[in-house]
Amino acid sequence: MVLPNPTEVAILVVLVICVILALVARGPKLRLIAVAVCVATVVGLMIYDGSLRTPRNIVLFIVALLGAFSWALLAPSKGAKTGHKTGSKTKQESATEPLAAWLPDQQGKKYYYEIDYDKTPEALAQKILADGDLPALKHIVVGAWGGSYENNPDAILIMMIENPDKFRHIESLFIGDMEYDECEISWIIQSDRYGDLLKALPRLKTLKIKGADNLSLGDAIDHASLEELQIICGGLPETIPAQLQKAKLPNLKKLILYMGVADYGLTCTLKDLTALARRSLFPNLRELGFVNSGQQDDIVAMLLASDILPQLETLDISMGSLTDKGGRMILDARNKLTGLKNLNANYHFMSTDMMAKLQDLPFDVSTEDQQEYDDVDDIYPMVTE
Repeated sequence: MVLPNPTEVAILVVLVICVILALVARGPKLRLIAVAVCVATVVGLMIYDGSLRTPRNIVLFIVALLGAFSWALLAPSKGAKTGHKTGSKTKQESATEPLAAWLPDQQGKKYYYEIDYDKTPEALAQKILADGDLPALKHIVVGAWGGSYENNPDAILIMMIENPDKFRHIESLFIGDMEYDECEISWIIQSDRYGDLLKALPRLKTLKIKGADNLSLGDAIDHASLEELQIICGGLPETIPAQLQKAKLPNLKKLILYMGVADYGLTCTLKDLTALARRSLFPNLRELGFVNSGQQDDIVAMLLASDILPQLETLDISMGSLTDKGGRMILDARNKLTGLKNLNANYHFMSTDMMAKLQDLPFDVSTEDQQEYDDVDDIYPMVTE
């Protein structure tokens, strides 16, 4: 029996390990690192073995090298850019569905494509406009609008802007409700027409947006009815807090902003958030969340020093890199938290001991989804790509 060459066995093992690492990596940057480690190891083994000396092996290696790096940089993750939800082919290509959890009064509907690879936002806009249930709806949710990784939802927003009488009664709007197998959150192309949309919907109370690529709220937001604003993303651009600093939202009660990471669009800084956490800007705010941040401890310190803290009933610091350092700051500031009713710290990196201490605070504290880590490189926000 002919035994395999030890170098070939070593190369095969390295390739299998690195391919597995590349497949589970969180985004192209880590995929690239995995491929680079694989290439460096294989080159070293081939040089040691002498198999890199023949022209044929050199050509094959270069071709494989180019293919590997191209895949690492360009391949979608977790179904991103697939453009459609996986499932049975017998499902209808477009659909609407009630959202019982988000729309408890059942006066809402979700519009989306289940299979959207050959669909367009323009077609979905017309389906919404022609829906006979529209006059009775209070809540509208828009999901996959057709190639959401390359097409923005402008056609849908413009349709609403140009038909204000048909949408003036809408109280809540969620644009971008997609799961990762429909489109990764950081691949969703958003709209820059939300400023015009807010003008067209004077009774709107809730606006929820998923995805921040190309997102703009407008430079002159002025809306007396809006009570809740949520922006869910893997990387918040600095333009969003800058626009909110200029906004006139006197009745805003709930503001949730996801931070994310720089690899997926984060340019917002702690200084930008500090400028938002002001009583004069949001006099009626009762729930504030700067969440999903790699600087969650620093955000806690900033919020505890802000003048908006005394008016808050709910503080959301979840989904980020909160550690015992942030937990200790909260414990030390308990005298400042007399008006607080709820603290959301779900998904965190605090110790079990710190979690127990926080439960002794005189308000509801949620510390579910504890994360384990060996070093600081293992600490990252929940939502990125």
